[in-house]
Amino acid sequence: MSDPLFLIEEQVIAIHAEQIRLFGGRPGIRDGNLLGSAVMHPQFVWFYTNPTPSLFELATEYAFSLGKNHPFIEGNKRAAIATAIAFLDVNGRYVEKDLTNEIEGLVKGEITKQQFSFALECACRKKDRKIIDLVYEVRRLLGYEEN
Repeated sequence: MSDPLFLIEEQVIAIHAEQIRLFGGRPGIRDGNLLGSAVMHPQFVWFYTNPTPSLFELATEYAFSLGKNHPFIEGNKRAAIATAIAFLDVNGRYVEKDLTNEIEGLVKGEITKQQFSFALECACRKKDRKIIDLVYEVRRLLGYEEN
């Protein structure tokens, strides 16, 4: 597998802001260091884990780190699952199932990372993409283009 496209902190902040806009809650970052740590954790796992983790395992790291670190004032679990979905999206996977119960279970310790990763994999399909589609998705996530 080639190197995945990782999300950056600004994208995760934008994802959180969109979740707050859509579903309510208080906006804002509670702890920038915890946010930075959560956003970088999947890259750490990618570069320092053997065997190489799957896209679903990396998406799980986003969900777990953001869900557990609570870097935002409110909406941490929503931002966690939305970030995992966005990561899979820019890497060619489309999530077709609501994973609300699974993210709750992951953050509460009721399911393992491995179980959550499997749930993500089962909820996804591979997207038929062209490179221009990928460029569009990245630009959209960065806020340069409207939906």
